[in-house]
Amino acid sequence: MTISRRMLLSGASLAPLAGLGFLSAGAARAEDTAAVDWPEMMKAGSLPEISLGDAAAPVTIVEYHSMTCPHCAHFHSEILPTLDEKYIKPGKVRIIFRAFPLNQLDAVAFMLLRCRPTDTYLANVKLFYETQKDWAYSDKPKEAITSLSEKIGFTQETFDACLKDQTVWGGLVDVAKKAEEAFKVDGTPEFFINGSRQGTIASVEDLETKLASFIKN
Repeated sequence: MTISRRMLLSGASLAPLAGLGFLSAGAARAEDTAAVDWPEMMKAGSLPEISLGDAAAPVTIVEYHSMTCPHCAHFHSEILPTLDEKYIKPGKVRIIFRAFPLNQLDAVAFMLLRCRPTDTYLANVKLFYETQKDWAYSDKPKEAITSLSEKIGFTQETFDACLKDQTVWGGLVDVAKKAEEAFKVDGTPEFFINGSRQGTIASVEDLETKLASFIKN
């Protein structure tokens, strides 16, 4: 699958990506907590896996997220810090972050994040979420995200080159298509804990409740 830079930064930057292979038009929201094929979910794609925590932690959370999703921004700013301090740093939980773009602007954001060094990914995600209202809902999204890209080290030349990188694009497509087809992900944020579908995590209290049955004190 190929996509042009012009398509990514077209005036329809917030158009759904159903026609680009991320989302099926008729996909039904999966609300049950039935387990998915956990070994299959734990297989990394062609791009480096982004995670926090010890790979040997007894509990693993997988989050499928979108950079233009306000609920995802809420999780990363309001809930993730508590998860990190209370569960990740003590070695109880590992969390894996996977891209699930919902629109063309999402795809641009994730490509830019992936074109920077892997060890800068989460810091850059934090910046993108903190400034989400400024670029994701701007009247001029192309100009806004181009300006934001400069803050994480892009020049116009490297920005253009990134959006033409078919290796990065193909890696994002593969992860998103597998999420949709194999695990019935069709919205964000979508969380899985040790293979059990959890839907969203709306608050610290919600996090505590959902982790309770997986963590033995």
